[in-house]
Amino acid sequence: MSDEAQIRDVVHRLVHALGTGDAPALVACFHPQAVIIATDGTAVQCMSVTDYAGALPSTDAAETPPGSPDLTIYDITESVAVVKLIDKFDGRSFVGHLSLIRLGGLWQIASVNYQLRS
Repeated sequence: MSDEAQIRDVVHRLVHALGTGDAPALVACFHPQAVIIATDGTAVQCMSVTDYAGALPSTDAAETPPGSPDLTIYDITESVAVVKLIDKFDGRSFVGHLSLIRLGGLWQIASVNYQLRS
């Protein structure tokens, strides 16, 4: 599988995990030391992957994931990639910029910076 296909797979698995409330699947998309930074334009919240996964709605309360998210891969180097993701989660739209790293042949999300929209 090409780097681009592997990166798209990780991001689609992330979107699916968010949409279904599947915390273990969400955690599997991230490097263990990853950081998630969120803003709504008025405040900033920094989270670990564990905190982020713990804040997911339960599977029963989660939405069914939408079709395909709007995904743009800006750049891929040998072991780093940058992706823009626009989607909906928990009834709100968001735009996120994801940094991915490849370690041992496996692409993982290293950081996410996202803004919630109304």
